[in-house]
Amino acid sequence: MEDWVLQQAAAAVGTIVLGVFSGLYSGLVVSRASRFNTCIREAERPLKGVEGMQEGRLVFISDVKADLTAMTLAADDLAADGHVEACIAVRGAKAKAERAIEDGRQGRSSWEGLEEALTEVRREIRKQRPKRWAIYSPWSTP
Repeated sequence: MEDWVLQQAAAAVGTIVLGVFSGLYSGLVVSRASRFNTCIREAERPLKGVEGMQEGRLVFISDVKADLTAMTLAADDLAADGHVEACIAVRGAKAKAERAIEDGRQGRSSWEGLEEALTEVRREIRKQRPKRWAIYSPWSTP
């Protein structure tokens, strides 16, 4: 009887330890996935706030240069977390957005063309997916 009680106690302790570790690991995975999604949303956010109006051939646009810096910061965070492909895509999207804004300011694009270009850039950012190893690896950076 005493052996049975010891076996049950050892099994209970093992189950508790396993449960704690699996809970910690699943929390880590959810945290990393959430951070990736937050970085993607932060990279996309400045593009939602571009305001302007058409005046003849030129498009007058609010000052978005400081806002676009947030895209660089989000890209840096993605790279630091191991999502290098997404980082490169966000940096490329930022360059496309800057070109589209400059084309509008120089009269090479209409407001509708600028909106269309920014919508496409946002779509490119949103289609990024996390690198699985960076999310599921217990050893990658938190």
